[in-house]
Amino acid sequence: MIKSVTGRRAAPERMRTGEINRVTSETDVNVRLGLDGSGRCQASTGVPFLDHMLHQISSHGLIDLEITASGDTHIDDHHTNEDVGIAVGQALSKLSLIHI
Repeated sequence: MIKSVTGRRAAPERMRTGEINRVTSETDVNVRLGLDGSGRCQASTGVPFLDHMLHQISSHGLIDLEITASGDTHIDDHHTNEDVGIAVGQALSKLSLIHI
């Protein structure tokens, strides 16, 4: 791993990014993930604790995340949590198929 003077990873020549749009009858989730990022995160899921945990994954893993989600949170947070997790996993899976 290449480190910059600040201790963060230096940008690679080619960024590994994955994007997923997952739409179900309960949710609409958009995920953009930069595996070689600096830990920037923009999360707006309507579930404050989920947003917090996504920020933690991003900052500690130095992964850039842009996530928006809307769902039936008036009923329960369950579907939003589940579908955001699935979409993040799909974005990571997409990366491994293309760039490893």
